[in-house]
Amino acid sequence: MSFLRELQRRNVARVAVLYVASSWLILQTVETIGSLLDLPDWVGKLALLVLGVGLPVALGVSWTYELTPEGLKRDSAVPRSESHRHDNAHRLNVITLVVAVLAILTVALDRFLPAGDYTLAFTCNGYEDELGVDDDLRFRNVSNVRINRGDVVLRNFN
Repeated sequence: MSFLRELQRRNVARVAVLYVASSWLILQTVETIGSLLDLPDWVGKLALLVLGVGLPVALGVSWTYELTPEGLKRDSAVPRSESHRHDNAHRLNVITLVVAVLAILTVALDRFLPAGDYTLAFTCNGYEDELGVDDDLRFRNVSNVRINRGDVVLRNFN
């Protein structure tokens, strides 16, 4: 039996697709909740690291074990005549489809909901500021915005 057929038989590719799609959805959730709760930037990086380390673990478990009605069993301990791989493959397909629909909804909501208006206020200590010098405000993930003293500037951050 070829290596690719063995990967297919053990549902490793299905687990990989499900894991990547679920990880993306988890990272989107962490980003959204992190911005709402003002969590530090390292929380998203930690989530990415944990999910990245978890991928080879999930693939290894998928290769080594089979899910049976009695729980996880080593692949070699389950006779092929009693294998539930077809049922597991169907379950993985359904779960992947649900995760994919959630991911598509996440992207659609992000793209098509109105952006809304936001007001940013900046303060500075006047005694530290040099007269006649413009200050640059730099925003992460956005092109630089230059604001002159006393100006009102509207920018679209989408």
